[in-house]
Amino acid sequence: MSEANSKSRKELEALEKEKVILNLRISQVKAKGKALVDKLLEMGEEYSRFIKEEMKEAEKELKKLEEQLSEIKTKIEQSRNYLINKEVVKEAFGYFNRIFNDLNPTERKYLLRLLIIKR
Repeated sequence: MSEANSKSRKELEALEKEKVILNLRISQVKAKGKALVDKLLEMGEEYSRFIKEEMKEAEKELKKLEEQLSEIKTKIEQSRNYLINKEVVKEAFGYFNRIFNDLNPTERKYLLRLLIIKR
């Protein structure tokens, strides 16, 4: 369990770092978009076509980054849920031990198959 949790924590740490980087990049793209709007207002129609094309590219990049961020957040949540709680496992094995002896042979066989399949 400790090994599995250690691996999960490392993955979680890497995902958190990626999340920070994506948030930073999103902020940069938004700032770029604002600068382009300011530039468009300042320069007028003369360069509007070029600036609008840049704005479209920035918008596409922003959308892609936001999708990536959403995926990372989902992965982070899944990783947090995957961390194994030792007390929960200990309690589950205790419960298993209490009920196993009370089961009939068919129920024992079924339960053991479930345990083997899950591994």
